[in-house]
Amino acid sequence: MNFGKSFGVASFGEDAYRIAKIQSNRIGDFDKSADYYYLEKCFRGYQILPYPYFWNKHEKGIKKFQFFDYLFFQDKAYKNIFPKIMDLIFKYSIGYGEKPSYAIRSLLLLIVGFAFMYMFSGIEVQSKISETKIINYNFYFGNDLFSFSHWIQVFKDFGTSLYFSIVTCTTFGHVEAFPTTLGTKIISSIQMFLGITLFGAWTATLLRKFMK
Repeated sequence: MNFGKSFGVASFGEDAYRIAKIQSNRIGDFDKSADYYYLEKCFRGYQILPYPYFWNKHEKGIKKFQFFDYLFFQDKAYKNIFPKIMDLIFKYSIGYGEKPSYAIRSLLLLIVGFAFMYMFSGIEVQSKISETKIINYNFYFGNDLFSFSHWIQVFKDFGTSLYFSIVTCTTFGHVEAFPTTLGTKIISSIQMFLGITLFGAWTATLLRKFMK
């Protein structure tokens, strides 16, 4: 089945995939039912926010600019911006509860992305062998960029930041690394919240698949 994704015709796709989902459930084909449910939610999401328009060539002067009309008057799109954002988050993070692999992918992206941020926000690393070290990179271009030993150290520090990101995301607790700045504390708090949410979503999605 192939349906348009535009705002006006996406409802046909939603209805068709809902019917296909119901029929699959009746015959016990739950794998297909899950796929149809995902597609049904996708087409419902296409209907949340109309495509934006900025200009109306049939008007003259300032009236040609129609974006405010789109946002606040005719379409009142501002009411649907937050629901659209939430729809996209659910779609790409957990696949509307039908894609456990999406949740794992989101967790990996979360861990790697925050590891990069920690390298520039500042973490303190304690070691029994060497002295305490601060990892806090700055955006600069110098001769070190052409040094092989410099990049070896960068990869080592990234490994430490990755470890810090993993234990933060899992809320396991920090043993060798600690936040050193207010920015790092704020970032790590955000990651803890997102990590707990994604782990819970992944568990719920996985259970949903097994229960079918």
